[in-house]
Amino acid sequence: MKEKIKYLTLSYGTAALQFLLLPPFVSALGKNGYGQYSYYLSIITWFCFFSTLGSPTKIRKIAAAIIYSDADYLNYKKKISAAVFFVSILSSFSCLVFYSLFDSFIGSVYIVLYSIFIIYSSYLISNDKVIYSAFFSLLITVLPIASVIFLDALFINAEWSLRFFASSILIFFIFISFDKVFFDFFKFSNLNASDLVETAKENFKLAPNGIYDKIVSQGDKVYVGAFFGVETLAIYALGAQLSNILYITMKAFTVYMETKIYRKKIKIMEVCMLFGGALPFVFVLYYIISKLFPFLFSDEFYDVISILIFQLMVVLFRVFSNVLFSYDYASEYSFSVLRNMFVQYFFLFTFCILLFFNGVDTIYQFSFYLMIFCSFGVLVNFCFCFYRERMR
Repeated sequence: MKEKIKYLTLSYGTAALQFLLLPPFVSALGKNGYGQYSYYLSIITWFCFFSTLGSPTKIRKIAAAIIYSDADYLNYKKKISAAVFFVSILSSFSCLVFYSLFDSFIGSVYIVLYSIFIIYSSYLISNDKVIYSAFFSLLITVLPIASVIFLDALFINAEWSLRFFASSILIFFIFISFDKVFFDFFKFSNLNASDLVETAKENFKLAPNGIYDKIVSQGDKVYVGAFFGVETLAIYALGAQLSNILYITMKAFTVYMETKIYRKKIKIMEVCMLFGGALPFVFVLYYIISKLFPFLFSDEFYDVISILIFQLMVVLFRVFSNVLFSYDYASEYSFSVLRNMFVQYFFLFTFCILLFFNGVDTIYQFSFYLMIFCSFGVLVNFCFCFYRERMR
């Protein structure tokens, strides 16, 4: 119980710090600067995803089901090593692509560091070291923002990418120095070709779910930035950043829920009740932010309020969708994962057709349509999960 309280405290503390640091961060960059920052960060996040694929999901499932004998633990470490080795190869490839596209060595290095962090964080969560994971998430979330504010206060006119890079390097060395087993974790001893092949196959099998999540959480910013401009993206991205507070707070609960799902100790209606209980919190959070907004941000960002409720709902559906995917992945029916992905991509493809043929005139319309199609995908997958559980 004490461990859970500490983890929740760190998770909520991260959300609170993000909220407190966001106004001076946006003020330091300005509307145009914040729009450019959001646009390029979304692209960098895409490359971070391609370098990790489904490794974190696979790691957590292995760890949740494992019996910790010496043989099992050795096999588990071999799979971890294979996943990390696979990540390193793809990181190198994505860095070359990113460097050729944007001539940004800083962004390329950040891809490698953040990708390794994702794998290592999954390892910590899977071994019930969620407090360490929450602490490292706090560092990697808050330090880049804090560095921008600090340098701006010192009147140092540096590019945002350089500040972000400096913070990432600092974070990387901090979590290495805090965890003594870090180097042991990344040893590639007893690793053979079959481990790499098995890990690669499983990663590509799980990748479509992660691609869907990245399209919803990052692809929208790329679209808005490309078709509406960086200043409009600044408004949209600020709303997304504020709604991300909900994602962080809910993630604290879904970490424990995911472990129960993989150990088959939770039913689908319990999952539904949790997210049903989160719905009133969405409206409470919207009310609080809308009241505080005029005191924290300038008038040029006030349009954020008109789209914030839709973005909060999209975050809620994103988290629910990921939990339903874990529920399907943990089932003994291999068809469940394919069905889950098919439903997600069907509604996503429908949404893309709507954008291509009909288009949207405002980010208000874009946010509304995105929320609607995300909700359809979650509802259909939930009905399938509920029906399968009732038919057992």
